[in-house]
Amino acid sequence: MVMHFFVVAIQIELTVTPAYSHNTALCRSTPVDFMNVPGYNVRGASRMVRHAMIGEINPDFLQEVRLYENSAERERLDNMSELYAVLNALECLEKMLSRDCIPPKEYTAECSKLLVQYKVALRLVQCSDIDDFVRKYRIECPAALERIREDRPITVRDDKGNTLKCIAEIVEMFITFLDQLKLNVRAVDELFPTLNELNVSISAMSSLPDNFDSKVKVKAWHDRLKGMSASEEISDEDARQMIFELETAYNSFTRFLHNS
Repeated sequence: MVMHFFVVAIQIELTVTPAYSHNTALCRSTPVDFMNVPGYNVRGASRMVRHAMIGEINPDFLQEVRLYENSAERERLDNMSELYAVLNALECLEKMLSRDCIPPKEYTAECSKLLVQYKVALRLVQCSDIDDFVRKYRIECPAALERIREDRPITVRDDKGNTLKCIAEIVEMFITFLDQLKLNVRAVDELFPTLNELNVSISAMSSLPDNFDSKVKVKAWHDRLKGMSASEEISDEDARQMIFELETAYNSFTRFLHNS
């Protein structure tokens, strides 16, 4: 097809170049160096080739393709591009952390911000399933999807992002368990469920250091009761010591909240 275009162009050139329209050398099968032919118009020939080729193209292919026809469609595309950008940014951030290219503190702040932006962008796109969006537009972002599913930076342990709720649960469990002990509840199967919930909640609070006094004391008593039989009872001496240590742990926890 390309050779056909050039033949057509050369034929057109020959018809409009009187000085060489009857030149028999141009009609022979031997190759002709047109660049060295006196009076040969290279610019005109290239223009004719271009015109000849355009003449063979479907006019519909030359029309401008618009991505949107109105402001609503443009807004929808802008929202989709925002979601796409957030997914790519989150994927890059995860890779940067894995390669030790960003400090954990900066990563945590940026990741938290991107997760919030993701939720806003997803709501604007009105997409019910992010997996469908990723699959439809062939976006490779496995690390970003994992972070979205966990809904928290990888540097933050799972307190479900709801610190106030976590604090309320810890305070409630402390008070409930201490009340049980003061009411002379001694059976392990009655004490352990509340102490277990307290241990789970306080361990999940990411802002508390692992060696924080309250965490250490709660875990120590939790492990001790866990190793006992359900039918056993703790002694009054153990109960008294437990009340003392857990009240101290509770006071340390409340002081931490006030200071932070």
